[in-house]
Amino acid sequence: MTQYSGQSKSSRSGIEMKFVQTLLLAGILIFSSASSAQDTELVEVDVIGLITSFSKSSGMKFVLDPRVMAKIKLVGFDVIEMDFETLAKILWVYQFVAIESDGVVYVLPNHDLEETRKFLTN
Repeated sequence: MTQYSGQSKSSRSGIEMKFVQTLLLAGILIFSSASSAQDTELVEVDVIGLITSFSKSSGMKFVLDPRVMAKIKLVGFDVIEMDFETLAKILWVYQFVAIESDGVVYVLPNHDLEETRKFLTN
């Protein structure tokens, strides 16, 4: 005995495919929104850790003044994709300056900027 569901077999397959496609799309949207939420979370990182990570990803060399200490709060940054200009601006916000000379970047409190420039240019 065959039951009649009102739909042919090919029609049911089409509906099942649309259902699967809808589930896949919903999964992608949920994953996408979760991923973007992680990108915008507040991250607090030590300034030395930030510079160390940047150095490893960029290959740049740094010398840090012993007074360079701070907890940096970042939202939406990926250190691996960060460029030097962005790092320098972040350091500036936290009252540090990054001066590049002869392939080395010197990081120090920005109130010592003039003294350091004189030292590096002599």
